[in-house]
Amino acid sequence: MAKCSFIKDSGEQCGANSHGDGEFCYRHDPEVREVAIEASRRGGMNRALQVVCGAPVEVKTAADVTSLLGKVINGVWAGEIPAQLGSAIGFLSNCWLKAYEYTEIEERVKAIEVKFAKKS
Repeated sequence: MAKCSFIKDSGEQCGANSHGDGEFCYRHDPEVREVAIEASRRGGMNRALQVVCGAPVEVKTAADVTSLLGKVINGVWAGEIPAQLGSAIGFLSNCWLKAYEYTEIEERVKAIEVKFAKKS
């Protein structure tokens, strides 16, 4: 694949691959310049994402996580919660559920051990 033909102010050639059969990368192609600038602007805004979606939610049970995820999914679907935030909450909820499950299993094993120790 050919490299972009654009020459930077420093005199260096752009190192990006050209797109399609053109001689420029997406960023430097004069035919899509405005679209590329707008895409960069929107990308920068996404990185600066900072939102508050309400009061903190107490999560103590798997049912609490189920309720939270329902609200988040509906919020993302309705455009009230940014998809990136929804993804982060989904990931963290999964981590929480795994930890909850492991803790529950550990407690059951301990209870079984105590029962067997009493019988011995």
